[in-house]
Parts: sequence; C-alpha cells; structure tokens
Amino acid sequence: MLALLVYSYATGTFASRRIEQSTFDNVAVRYLCADTHPDHDTICTFRRDHRLLLASAFAQILELAARSGQLRVGEVTVAIDGTKILANASRHSAVSYARAGEQLRQVELEIEQLLAKAEAAVESASRLIVGQRVTQAPNDKAQLVPSVEAIAPVKEVLVESGFVSEAAVTRLETNETGQPTGLTVLAAVRRARHDRTVVQLEAHPDPSAPPADAPFLERLAFRTATGRDRYKPRQQTVEPVFGVIKACLGFRRFLLRGLEKVSLEWSLVCSAYNLKRLHILKTVLQPA
Repeated sequence: MLALLVYSYATGTFASRRIEQSTFDNVAVRYLCADTHPDHDTICTFRRDHRLLLASAFAQILELAARSGQLRVGEVTVAIDGTKILANASRHSAVSYARAGEQLRQVELEIEQLLAKAEAAVESASRLIVGQRVTQAPNDKAQLVPSVEAIAPVKEVLVESGFVSEAAVTRLETNETGQPTGLTVLAAVRRARHDRTVVQLEAHPDPSAPPADAPFLERLAFRTATGRDRYKPRQQTVEPVFGVIKACLGFRRFLLRGLEKVSLEWSLVCSAYNLKRLHILKTVLQPA
C-alpha cells in the first residue's frame, strides 16, 4: 500500500478514487499491487491513519540517499522556503445564507485559514528535501527556528528576508550561554533591482565591515554580501523544488482535512519527490 501511494504521488495521481482506478488500467500500478485492487476507502484510510509509517519512509529515503553518496551526512548547507497550497476545506467554507454577508465582511481576516503553508529545507548540493513541515502561520517570521531544528545538524542556512528576525537568527547562531553554535545564517535583507546602471556594473571594492554595534540588519547584509557566492545558489536550489511539485507532479491542493492530516500528506509528497529526484540523479542505491 505504501508503494502504491508513493508511486501514485510521484506520477501525479493524488485522489484515492483515481488511485483505485489506476490499479485497473495502469500496468505499473497493477504490478505494484500484484494485480489486486484496493478500493478508495481503503487507500484513504491507510493514508490517513499511518502517520508514523509515512514519517519513517521519508527518513529511510534520506538514509538511502546518504548511503549512495547523493546526500552529505552531518553538517550541511540547506536552503529554506515555503509555498502556499490550497486546503481542501475549512470550517468557514459551509455557512448558512443568513451568515453569508457577515462572512464576506470577515473574509480578509479568515483567508489564511483556506491556505496551508508547506515548507521545505532543501540540501543545496543534491536538491533533496531533508526537512518538511506545514504551518498555518500567515508569514514566515516565526518559522526559521522550528524549520532548522527539525533538520539539525546544519552548518549554513540560506533564507529569504521573510524568515529573518534578529531573535531567530541569534537563537540559531548562539547557545544559552551566548557561545557560537557554529551555524551561520545568510539572508538577502535588501531587495535588489533587476535592472543595473552602468555605474552598478562597474567593479567596486567590497564595503568595509560594519562595527560590532551596528544594527542587526546591516551586519547581516554585510555577511551575506561577503558570502554571496554561497548564497546565490539558493534561488536555484529550493524554489525549483516547489515548481516541480506544483507543475510537474501537479500537486496544488491538499486532499485531506486538518493540520495533522495535511502534514501527513505533505510528508508523502516530499517522499515521492525525493525518490523521483534520486531516480533522475541515476542513484545506485546501496543495501543496508
């Protein structure tokens, strides 16, 4: 059943009824199922009730990647980002006609409940997802620390400005006693224009380091500027992953309801993506 779900998600089939139908008309799926045909209720129940199994599968795929040499083990550089994916429904979806007017006035306050924000931390060299989670928070300001803590140990984190706060960066880079943890956060805190003037294109000496008491964002901007060669690959690392999941796999809406079940489904999506990525990399899997 797990193989059926992972293969179906990797090939863009997510609804349980369509997965059931594929057990009849798809040769590869019939082979996986040994020519049996689980009905859609069985498929949906299995997907909903096996949180630990799906989490274990995600971890085992990363172990396979590590043994094959595609994923570096230990302190790694990760790029973190998030994307909004439509939820199946919310408690505000079904209302009486009498309350429709009231709900329309509240729509701006409630719109975030129609969306779940799926986040991934992607290892920069392999483009494998090494951490994944779902949150209903309307922005990313409080998501940096829990995202990094879910994938420790990490050497370097590449994020966009939306994840940045002085408290979050300080918590990751120093321990309780104020000593450095060895982790470095690089973030583009200033939006650069796409067009460039002739003066901007000319070579200029690097700016001098700001003083220790300079504002936090000024110090972070200087650090990122001096590490721009390490930060630049972020755009080609994590953002294409969401593009593949949405455009190639076709996953644009969660089918399950409730944050816990949605998190379960996102774990399955990420596992399917990782297996597909390992196949594209022509990975030779090593036995345990």
